[in-house]
Parts: sequence; structure tokens; C-alpha cells
Amino acid sequence: ITMDGSKIHLFLDGAEQGSGTAFTGTVTAGGNRYIGGYHSPALFSMPGYYDEARLSSVVRWTSNFTPPTEAYVY
Repeated sequence: ITMDGSKIHLFLDGAEQGSGTAFTGTVTAGGNRYIGGYHSPALFSMPGYYDEARLSSVVRWTSNFTPPTEAYVY
């Protein structure tokens, strides 16, 4: 999942599965961030395993791409 401004892109194996407007407010430094679901009560969840999760301050992809075969170097 990537976000470019207020547009969110959902990718599966490098192929975009969909996009839409995700957020139009302001992100602040305070508060918790969640990957895979909301805080209690659980209103939304994405069950499964996460591998190579990466949070970035820049947009990595906004169109189809070839997924890396090596682990990310930090």
C-alpha cells in the first residue's frame, strides 16, 4: 500500500489492484500507527503475515513495479 498525497494505491505482487482517495486531513506526530487494523474495538483487520513491511517518508510506487527479490537495505 502506498499513499501519494491523498491517493492510496494497493498492490499485490507489484500489480496495482486498486486506488482511491484515502485521507484528506493532516497527519501529526502524536498518536499510534497501526498496520493491518484499527485499535480496539477492531473495526477492520487484514489477517495474514507481513513480510518486508516498510514505512517511508517518500512514495516508492504509484504504478505497477517488479517486486525486489532481495531484502531491503536500511
